[in-house]
Amino acid sequence: MTTQMGFAEMMQSLHAGSAALDYRKTGRLLREMEAQAGVHVALMGNVTLDLLTPFLRVEAAKVGQMSAFHVSPFGQYMQALHGEALQRFDPHVIVLLLSAEAMRPDAFERFHQLSVEDRHRLRDDMMAEVEGWIDSAVMRTAATLMVANFPCPASALGVADLSSDYGEREFFLDLNLALLRAVRARPRAMMLDVVAAMGRVGTRQAVDRRMHYVAGLGWTDAMMREFGAVFAHALVGALGAARKCLVLDLDNSLWGGVAGEDGPHGIRVGRGDMVGEAFRAFQLRIKALKERGILLALCSKNNPEDVEEVFRLRDDMPLQLSDMAATAIGWDSKYTGIEKIARQLNIGLDALVFLDDNAAEIAAVRQYCPEVHAVLLPPDPSDYVDILDALPWFEKSRLTAEDRARTEHYALAARRDGLCASCDPMDYLRDLDMRAAVRDAGPADLLRVHQLFNKTNQFNLTTGRPTMGEVEAMMTDPAWQLIVADLRDRFGQLGTVGICALRREGAALHIGHFLMSCRAMGRGLEHAMMNEVKRRFLESDAASLHGTYVPTAKNGPVRGFFDDQGFAASDGGDRTDYALCRADVAFRDCDWIMLETE
Repeated sequence: MTTQMGFAEMMQSLHAGSAALDYRKTGRLLREMEAQAGVHVALMGNVTLDLLTPFLRVEAAKVGQMSAFHVSPFGQYMQALHGEALQRFDPHVIVLLLSAEAMRPDAFERFHQLSVEDRHRLRDDMMAEVEGWIDSAVMRTAATLMVANFPCPASALGVADLSSDYGEREFFLDLNLALLRAVRARPRAMMLDVVAAMGRVGTRQAVDRRMHYVAGLGWTDAMMREFGAVFAHALVGALGAARKCLVLDLDNSLWGGVAGEDGPHGIRVGRGDMVGEAFRAFQLRIKALKERGILLALCSKNNPEDVEEVFRLRDDMPLQLSDMAATAIGWDSKYTGIEKIARQLNIGLDALVFLDDNAAEIAAVRQYCPEVHAVLLPPDPSDYVDILDALPWFEKSRLTAEDRARTEHYALAARRDGLCASCDPMDYLRDLDMRAAVRDAGPADLLRVHQLFNKTNQFNLTTGRPTMGEVEAMMTDPAWQLIVADLRDRFGQLGTVGICALRREGAALHIGHFLMSCRAMGRGLEHAMMNEVKRRFLESDAASLHGTYVPTAKNGPVRGFFDDQGFAASDGGDRTDYALCRADVAFRDCDWIMLETE
């Protein structure tokens, strides 16, 4: 059993950084706590995967995912998909790591004797095997599939390989491009970029030939750490665990210098100056996060007028105030400003990442807002981009239209708030001119539905977090009805903002999930959604309609939702179960929302 001292040491080492971390010792401590694991990860391949497990386990824990691991027998990655052991383990994620040379040893031993046509056939044959594995895994499991690409070995032809017709380098580039396209075409699959990881470590520092001959996996500890980090980034994306907002300091963080002292033209950001170039590159990288649907915010101790002047006069900067979803500029403490930003955006503190160059400010935020992931920027601004890239908290497995429009959604919300402040609440709802479509989900909704399941906390009656495979199953299983709600108003589109999943069990119809994005709260859309559920209930031959409320730290606003909808409660211990019979069905008025048919 893990001792209290061992646990404390483990947590300290997790926060100490990779250089000070004993992955094998920490991995053993984490393994003793596998009973608490919320994520099941299966490893398959034709290399010795047991060596990797401590590194994957620790890196997963560093992003808050306590994980249990199942390693399939060496080389039996196709057979393992059909085995009972995998079914019992019920993985959320399956990692496939293959050595190209081990897949086709005879062909690679005589690669340079193969004709160009034979090399093409070798590529197609390998891809057919990998795609066959992916398709079989999709059919047999509900897991997210993470498939590693293939690093190119050093060619025996040296530089001549690069001028050869379909040489070894070109072969591997082509193979990995085919793999990328195959993975992209399958929504539940992701690629783990071993090639990029090896490039960051350096091939000579990543490869240990002796370990390859001894253990079947010729990676150094440095390479296994980097692969673990790649896995952790992918895990954040796969589980929808990305944080929602990056909060930024200004002086010596977003630009060089102090706005109030150096003035708009004295701060350093822009071309032609080494320091200015570094800050410009950092701003460009931050701006790119908006494309992932990450909100940007400013929290700085400054005179608001000085900050506004900088942005007004320095329109050459990549970032402008219009890119910010919220700001807290003034002389309050940074942690007070961060709390203000969270309230303004209606998100939890655990959805924020804060970057600052001041160690004292970072320490204060960590003390008073421990849910926020606070990152101290290094002294050299040329390192800022690498620091940002190393953060796993902004990863998405795929991007949706809602992601790209998220900052615009918050800007429109501010305009709606302005309307709300100027009139009666009911007049406000009618003035919004809302139009809603409550409809069956289709394949095109998969990514957004999975995202909503994993991101919605406040208006979420059970806070279930189904995997993408489980969402796919709901869409195809006749026992389930997966309903989504789209909303727009006179200010613009809010997109798909609500989900209800109904499941038939015998003579009863169960509401397995009922949730709605926080940006749609307070509009009455939940009544339109529940009215549709009640309509479907009455049109069915089910005798009763059932629902469950599972309380969490964040879903208090919906504690009385089923009561308000006429359901009768029964105590279920740590949850409340509800039931509604046909005779007691009553529809809630929400005539300020116009329902549209598809």
